[in-house]
Amino acid sequence: MRISTYFRAGLEYNLFPYQEVARRRLTIRYQVGPKFNRYFDKTVYFKTEELLWEHSLAANYRQVFQWGTFNLGTYQANYLHRWAL
Repeated sequence: MRISTYFRAGLEYNLFPYQEVARRRLTIRYQVGPKFNRYFDKTVYFKTEELLWEHSLAANYRQVFQWGTFNLGTYQANYLHRWAL
């Protein structure tokens, strides 16, 4: 891939109160937006560039301890044009 550029709008929600953000957080984030890809060679669909719409859902947990920081998260993304893939 020669270049990949994207712009996403999203919503993020923290399940813990704002006062605890420096110590711990559990966030859920949803984003949607266009993604432009330009390739060095033609793809199997004979494209050298394409504009795709993508959406994603992420969940992250972060806890700060005296001895360090614990992070755990998951991320899932999908293109909106072909659900069968």
